[in-house]
Amino acid sequence: MMRSLFSAMTGLRNHQVRMDVIGNNIANVNTVGFKANRVTFQEELNQILRDATEPSGAIGARNPMTVGLGVSIGTVDTLFSQGAVESTERATDLAIRGDGFFVLSDGTRRFFTRAGNFALDAEGRLVHPSTGYVLQGKMADEDGEIGSGTPVGDIVLPFGRKDPAKATSLIRYQCNLNADSDAKREVWTMDRPFTSWARVTGSGGPTSLTITSGENDQLKISLDGGEARTITLAQGTYADVDELVEAINAAIAADSVLDGEVVAENRNGVVSFRTTDTGEDASIVLLEGNGGLANLNIGDGASDTGLADEDTPINELMEVSAALADGDEINISGTNPDGSVVSSTFVYGTANDGTTLGDLVKKIGQSFTGVTASLEDGRIVLTDDRAGESQTSISLNAMPTNKGAISLYGFTNTVAGRDAGTHSASIHVYDSLGNRHTVEITFTKADEPNTWTWEVEVDGGLISPTTGYKGRVTFNNDGSLAAFTSDDNRPLRFDPGSGADPMEVRLDAGRSGTFDGITQLSSPSTTIASYQDGHGMGVLSGISIDAQGRITGTFTNGTSKVLAQIVLADFTNREGLRKAGNNLFEPTANSGDPIVGLAGVNFPTIIMPGALELSNVDLVREFTDMIVTQRGFQANARVITTTDAMLDEVIRMRR
Repeated sequence: MMRSLFSAMTGLRNHQVRMDVIGNNIANVNTVGFKANRVTFQEELNQILRDATEPSGAIGARNPMTVGLGVSIGTVDTLFSQGAVESTERATDLAIRGDGFFVLSDGTRRFFTRAGNFALDAEGRLVHPSTGYVLQGKMADEDGEIGSGTPVGDIVLPFGRKDPAKATSLIRYQCNLNADSDAKREVWTMDRPFTSWARVTGSGGPTSLTITSGENDQLKISLDGGEARTITLAQGTYADVDELVEAINAAIAADSVLDGEVVAENRNGVVSFRTTDTGEDASIVLLEGNGGLANLNIGDGASDTGLADEDTPINELMEVSAALADGDEINISGTNPDGSVVSSTFVYGTANDGTTLGDLVKKIGQSFTGVTASLEDGRIVLTDDRAGESQTSISLNAMPTNKGAISLYGFTNTVAGRDAGTHSASIHVYDSLGNRHTVEITFTKADEPNTWTWEVEVDGGLISPTTGYKGRVTFNNDGSLAAFTSDDNRPLRFDPGSGADPMEVRLDAGRSGTFDGITQLSSPSTTIASYQDGHGMGVLSGISIDAQGRITGTFTNGTSKVLAQIVLADFTNREGLRKAGNNLFEPTANSGDPIVGLAGVNFPTIIMPGALELSNVDLVREFTDMIVTQRGFQANARVITTTDAMLDEVIRMRR
């Protein structure tokens, strides 16, 4: 019975140890980076009551008989499962997502931790706040480079460090120059063309007109662009134009569609056609092979032969309802491109300004300054001699005292005048002393297709480039860059003065044949100087940490530079580490030596800045283990009380 007493005693003692571990886990449920422990039991020594025997002849074998002598602690394991990550928005708080440990040093020994609540000390070192141990990593050189052979040591951030000025050597341009930027001359065009009439000729002379070709002669008439209708004229002799007009109108009236829509007229001995609405929508076409009608010149809306040209007499224009007489006047008024007033008069007559439409156009050209007048497809057109904005205008008016009558049309500004498109982009550059200068480039659309010229100005012209700096940029037909060249094939060079070194700056407009720099597409000009590689002097003002543990410093001049990189360590047997207090671990003989490397390079691990890894204690599991441990403790206590009662019975047997 004494064996059961001592076995129960080991159960009580070791369940108490398990309860101690559970209590410690629960106590550290909110400890940053804490890793929970667990206890496993193993059977204690056994007393052999009978050993095993092997079979012998007719006697069979016997199994051994042993009695256990209690329980002992098998292991107290550390659970390295990932803890939850909490965002803190504190720059020096770090959490490890994955395997590995932060490395700390007290100057002699190294310690390892998952708790990343670091702080900066007075010397700029990142330290473990409760111990002052310094976080380990690799320091970058002055250029922000970290060599592969850089030793691991204390991370010391050089607050107060200056980033010296760097002279600009490159300016990069990108975005678009508007393809629709060509210079344009202002154009004013008459709203409707002048049309002329030709007299009908035939074998009968001026008083009798004969249609002789085939059985019939035909005209085609269409309205509003619809399907053409063909009318037929009987062959024969017509006494005069009126008789011919009457025959044509009879043929038109025979067509249900054209009847009432188109009318033939005798206008000053000329056969004319008009529609009954505006006179603009009828199209009259002669069929090939017509006899006398082959020489008939149909008016508005007809074939090109109906449009007046410079040799057309004014009195043969469709617009003349009563022939002009010598001395009749057409007033020419308007403004020149510069805004000066135009006031002139065309006087009809062979002894005056002329009798043809070309004479009228010539007089208009003489009346204006800086404007060319021409006749195009029957319309009078005014074109400025120079491109750019203009105040040109024109108006033609027949004087009310004229003996004749002519209809004159208004003018519309069909092309707005404008200068060649320009676009400027400026950027600040820096000399060797950190002084800031403004480099402005101005692009101007050239007369050649897909070509712009450019010119650079420094500090608004206060500093002149060593040579006048200008050039050309050309584009392919798809809008991609073809070439960006300077006239002297050199970079921009100028002396900034104030003791700074002379500057040489290369302008980069992108790669030829691509759209990664400047393009020329039909879209507003947006080209900017997107980048320059210089800067003034700056002082380290802040830090940031990325997922690979690189610590980048931000300087007051807007630049940034890598200062250091945090290293991590891992072990072949992490459970072989020993807890050293203060959330620290230290290696043992069974953990193996630390394997030091970089997050994302040597380990499939990332560092999360502005966050902390929380304790991995699972309260549900801990409370469950607490209940089991309590019941185990109670059961062992019951064994002791029962054994005591049995011993009491033995003692009573003496009585």
